Amino acid sequence: MSIRMSIFRKKPELSQAEFMAYWRDVHAPIAVTIPALQLYEQSCAVEHRVFGDRSLVQSADGFCKLRFENETAMQGVMTPEMTRVLMEDEAKFIEGLRTFVVCSEAVLPPKIDAATKCIVLVTRRAEFDPAAFQHAWSGIFARSIADLPGIAGYIQHFVTARTADRRPVGYDDIPVDCIDELWLTHPAGSAQADALLQAIETESSAHAAALSIAVVTVNLPVISWD
Repeated sequence: MSIRMSIFRKKPELSQAEFMAYWRDVHAPIAVTIPALQLYEQSCAVEHRVFGDRSLVQSADGFCKLRFENETAMQGVMTPEMTRVLMEDEAKFIEGLRTFVVCSEAVLPPKIDAATKCIVLVTRRAEFDPAAFQHAWSGIFARSIADLPGIAGYIQHFVTARTADRRPVGYDDIPVDCIDELWLTHPAGSAQADALLQAIETESSAHAAALSIAVVTVNLPVISWD
């Protein structure tokens, strides 16, 4: 299984409702024609929280996850014709496209009745190199979060490569080490959910210099296998 995840901002002239509608109703039917695509998931941010060093935070209105059977299949999204079609449509509703190839680890499979989903962009503390950070984040930190009451699912996606507007860039250009998907049993905005997010921030402070947490709504367009 190979996964690409992208983050981006909406065009400033679009309202949140216009952005969400265009992405869902116009762009999604184009995106699901990507060859060999197994999953296309759209997540729109409806609430943002930032912990730690704000200068490291990557802002995003939308998060996109694409899953393929393997690395070879994933290259279908990079064909010249598919890239042209995607770029022409993306120019109509988004900006600041940043894409990550990730290695995923399921800490706690999500429950189907989870009330809230969050996507967390994580930047490691300077004293950790990538290997040491991944060891700590997937080990002691993951176990501490999975044990918190109210966590209904947790998947970690460690970044192995990144691009900005489809051009390869380095870590200093986009300092994101991991993209976490978290599911909560309580609805967003509730006292229980707020307390849980605060607990996550506290637990993360030993390893992360910055967290950008987005509460999201999710859309899963149907992929035709014809």
